[in-house]
Amino acid sequence: LATDGDLYVFLREDESSGDAVVVAINRGKKDATVQVAAPQAWGDKPVLDLFGSGPELQKDAKTGAYKLTVAGRQARILGVQ
Repeated sequence: LATDGDLYVFLREDESSGDAVVVAINRGKKDATVQVAAPQAWGDKPVLDLFGSGPELQKDAKTGAYKLTVAGRQARILGVQ
C-alpha cells in the first residue's frame, strides 16, 4: 500500500473468510506517518489496533483514508472485528 523511507505498509486479505488487515512496519528511529485507504472488506466497521499501540486513527472525511502513525522501530496491525 505504501513505502516511504523506513515505513512499509501492506495489506493481507483472506478470500475465504473475507478478513483483511493492514500491517505497518517502521524500521527507522523516528515516527512515520502515512495515509492508508481502508480495504473494502472493512466496510463501515470500527477499525482496531490489533497489535502494537499508537495514536488513535484519524479518518479523512473526504477520502475515507486513515492517517496512520507508527513510532520508530515499531509495528501496527489494523483490522476490524
